[in-house]
Order: sequence, then structure tokens, then C-alpha cells
Amino acid sequence: MTTLLKTMAAALILTALPGCGNPVPETPPPPGSWLVLLCRAADAPAEPQPPAFYQELFARGQADMLFNYFDLTSNSTLDVSGSRVQGWFPMQVNTADIGPTVRNNGMPVTRTQTARDCRFAALAALAARGTIVDPANYAGVITVINVPIDVGAAGDRSVVINAQHAQVEVGFIAHEMMHILGLPDSWRATQDTSADHVWRGGAGGIYGDCWDMMSFRSCVYLFQSPRGAHGPELQGVFRERLGWLPTNRIQTIGAYPPRSTSVTLAPLSDPSQSGPLLVKVEVAGKGHYSVEYRERGRFDRGIPSPAVVIREVTPSGPTHLVHRQNGRIDWIAGEMFTDPGNFISIAVNTIASGAAAITVNTAYSTSAGARNEWCGEKSRGQVRACAAGLQCDARRTGSLVSIDWYCQ
Repeated sequence: MTTLLKTMAAALILTALPGCGNPVPETPPPPGSWLVLLCRAADAPAEPQPPAFYQELFARGQADMLFNYFDLTSNSTLDVSGSRVQGWFPMQVNTADIGPTVRNNGMPVTRTQTARDCRFAALAALAARGTIVDPANYAGVITVINVPIDVGAAGDRSVVINAQHAQVEVGFIAHEMMHILGLPDSWRATQDTSADHVWRGGAGGIYGDCWDMMSFRSCVYLFQSPRGAHGPELQGVFRERLGWLPTNRIQTIGAYPPRSTSVTLAPLSDPSQSGPLLVKVEVAGKGHYSVEYRERGRFDRGIPSPAVVIREVTPSGPTHLVHRQNGRIDWIAGEMFTDPGNFISIAVNTIASGAAAITVNTAYSTSAGARNEWCGEKSRGQVRACAAGLQCDARRTGSLVSIDWYCQ
């Protein structure tokens, strides 16, 4: 009999025991709540912390805990304070059966089975006590296991963590919860080979975005909270995807018509300041660059210094942090990002407390066009200067006039 069948059978036996009565459904929790189930291996009776220790993670008024993080990050649209902690419950599996070398996402039996072992044991025990708990009423389920296991997001809208995470790495829990909410990991783009950036449309490696919570456990800029490693802020692109960024704090600069646009960005960590929190610079037919300003504050207390951060964003898939030729992954005052292939530059004019002034140019070019080289489109006007003696104009063949313009 499989572990799953054993657990289900145990649940049926428990609910049928004399004196248990007919269990009744629990009162549904408030929207945004998570179900936290504390489980122990069959051969490991230790209970590392009481349930109240885990409940505190979600409580209001607890600085740097999960309620604080999601309340600030979601612009007060996600309230996790109604989360409920239940446990500890004995599972039907031993420590050796669920170890990280036995169950992980590279093995035939993944960590999802560990989440299910905990869930079924807990729900059966709760039913035996007279309460039916329905995980579907919650934003997700966090299963806390008292022995070493493979950890992370799992199937069935579950997160699997070791009891130690709630003590030394609360940021990891926040990261995994956001996977259940629908976010992917963030990526770092392939490093540029010149001072000018070349749009790669997604080439790069997973994690490596030190400025984003969705690269947690790689190079992220952390600080030490009362429950260990935490931070940084969640990037603006992901906040927008979850509906957590007010539309009036997003500014989009289209590829057409070519122009120069000045913007004063507010820090992502301090929305009380005026100005956009996210600027999107369209790359015709490819996607857009996201531009945001980061300075120390809130969950960005671990960043090295104030800076402007730029990412490639394609219509679907993860974001890619731009990685400069000199190894840097940010821009400071006096520096300029350039993508001449798409006629885009982003200059960081000044950085001061609470603001970063930038200029976005969608008619940028590094050199004058030679004869017969493309220089623009009729709908855009001239976007590239032509060499001396030439002008940017449409080609004419009889009564036909080209949309593309060339140096002639």
C-alpha cells in the first residue's frame, strides 16, 4: 500500500472512531490567509517550536515578518494576518523516507509527496477532533516538517519548509509563497560584451537578480530580521503582474514617436515619494525595458547603494536583469544605458534622497548612417542622423513610397 493510500486510510479510521462525532466545517478564513500545518516524522517526536511561534510570522504589528512584508509589497491588497497554524501532527513516514536525497524535484518522488503526507495526516487528525479544514479556502498551504527535507514550492498549492526556516530565513518563506501566488524566479541576462547593451530577449541564467526577492538564495541583498535573512523588495514588474502596483505609479514610454522624456522616479521602497515607481520603455516588437529606482529602506535595507535598475521584460516568461560589461548590475548618477540596436538610451541624471531623475531617449544612435542604411520610418520621422551630404528620406519607385526611410 502506498504512503498516500495509508494516510487516506488512516483518515477514514480516525473519523470513524467512537466519540469523534460528526466533524463540522471550520469557519472559512479571511481572504489572503494561509494554512500552516506542522508535521513531524513518525520516528522524530521533537516539536521545534510551539504553534504560536509560527503564528507570529503572520500577525499584525510584527516588524519584518510575513504580514509586514506582504502588506507593504502588495500596497495593502494582500492581508495574510488571518492565516491559521495547526499542529504538530505525526505523519506515517519516517525520517529516512522523506530525506532530501530521497525526495526532491529531481527524483521520481518529489517534495510534493512530503507536502501531501503532512496535509493528509493533519486533516485527518483535525477531522478526528471534530473540525473539517478545507485547504481550498486558503491562498496556499505551508507544510512545516521537523526533520531535514528538500524544501520549496510544491504541487497542490503547497510550500514545504524545514522548521528551521521560520527561525533563520523568513525571506525564503516569502519567496516560496510568491511562487504559489504565480510568480516565476527572476533571471540575470547574459553579460554584455560592450558598453552598449544588445537586446537578447531572454538569454541568461536563472536567479542572479540581486535586487529582487524572486532570486532569493542566490545573490540577493539581505538584512538580518528577528527571524533571520530577509529582503530585498519585490521588483516592480512582478508587483504589476499581481495587481499590487497602482496604475498611476507606472509610466509607459512608447517606441513611437521618437522623443526624449524626462522622469523623476520614486524609490520602490518608499511609495510615499512622488513620481512613478516603474517606467516601461517599449522595444518595438520585442517587449520592454523596466526601469526602477532602489534606495535603502524597508526591505531594501541590505542594498549596497542607491541605484537605477534595468531589466529586459518579454511578453511572457521571467525578467532578466541587465548585466553590464564591467560587471555592474546597476546605474548611478552620471551614467547612461544604451541600446543603439533599438534606438534607446536611459540616462541617470541625478540621484538624491527620495528621487532619481532620468532621461529616456527613443531616438538614440551611436553613429550617423551611411548611404542606403536604414534611418527611420515614416510614422516615426527621422530617428537616426545620416552622414554628411546625406538625408533621411523615403525611397520612391514610381508611385510607391516606402515606409522605411534610408540615408540617401
